[in-house]
Amino acid sequence: MKYFKDLSNKVYAYESDGSQDEFIQSGLTPISEQEAMQIVAPPLTAAEMKPAALNRINAAYEAAVNALTAAYPAGEISSWPKQEAEARAWVANDGAFTPWMDAAAAARGITKADLAARIISNADLFSAASGQLSGKRQKLRYQIAAFGDDVTQAQLDAIQW
Repeated sequence: MKYFKDLSNKVYAYESDGSQDEFIQSGLTPISEQEAMQIVAPPLTAAEMKPAALNRINAAYEAAVNALTAAYPAGEISSWPKQEAEARAWVANDGAFTPWMDAAAAARGITKADLAARIISNADLFSAASGQLSGKRQKLRYQIAAFGDDVTQAQLDAIQW
């Protein structure tokens, strides 16, 4: 293709074999294909590239968290704070009010002590794994922010989950 631009930077393209030369308007300036592509699709600015990189990191974080919780239905996950609070309260004081644990232990046919130990163990494991993932996400977001407005797409692409 032959590329041209007008005074307002509108790009025109014509067949390179000369078959469209009769349509080339006077006053157009010949330009390279690379210049034509930069006019038509200018490079993204840091303000445009960085949000996409942050979204990519956040999506990877969400996928990793979802992998941790994939075996559990949403309703059970929503009860985790209640489970942990009751289990820790009961361990600190076996007279603590624990309606969730009472019902769950009875339904499972296990002791309250056994249920409390399982809940606390799982909560501690999840907390550590979740903290590691959150820390990694925060580190990568900081790396992206540290570039400021002087960043290339290649630099952003190098920051991987």
